[in-house]
Amino acid sequence: MSGLAYARGMRFVVVVGVLVGCGSVKSSSPNDGPATGDGPACAGDTVEACGADCAVCDSDDDRAMPTCNGASCGTACIDSTCTDQSCSKLTWAFSSGKTDGATPRLPQGLALAVRNHLGSPALAIDVTSLTEVSFRIPICLSGTLDLRNTTFGMDVFFEGGDPNGMQYFTQVSVPGPANGNFVGNQAAVQAGTTFHFTGTVPNNTEQGMATELTVQAGTFGAAFAGTIWFDNLVLE
Repeated sequence: MSGLAYARGMRFVVVVGVLVGCGSVKSSSPNDGPATGDGPACAGDTVEACGADCAVCDSDDDRAMPTCNGASCGTACIDSTCTDQSCSKLTWAFSSGKTDGATPRLPQGLALAVRNHLGSPALAIDVTSLTEVSFRIPICLSGTLDLRNTTFGMDVFFEGGDPNGMQYFTQVSVPGPANGNFVGNQAAVQAGTTFHFTGTVPNNTEQGMATELTVQAGTFGAAFAGTIWFDNLVLE
């Protein structure tokens, strides 16, 4: 065999070898993947994936939490149920950045705000010349709740004023001070330090069945200009 013929033969073998090598690669096919079934799989009984539609359950009411009964979404009260089956609210931490339903009472024109205080959101009342300020916190938006013998607590901080001596006070009543139904009072409060208020709702049916509490803060005569902070309000 001449050299030219031999070379041509070798080229033929190499080409065949390459074709054979390519033929050993398996091609992909839509039928090769895992079966997907009839639809998406989910737990079906959690608020993250509820029912056959795997729905995500939610609640636009800060007094209620989402629920799932295995078939559909619903809601349930976070705290106790009021007499008209609406949901109560027993904790105010202001983590939403909102006043959580708290409303100003006196004096006229009083404003409530939520701002950062000592690393967490808190209710703030700015005062230029303090005598007394007060606000309401709603327990039931409608109906009432039996609060007899429950304890109310909160953290209060007078930022401003005279830090020497016990010059200021706070008190809480249900539903308000005009009724004389006092939960408790904290006299001789010092500015510039956090103190914890605590009091007990009277064991009286008329006083105990309530829709709201009233919080007051003031001075015994010492000048005060600054901010009064309220945080971690809890009924338990």
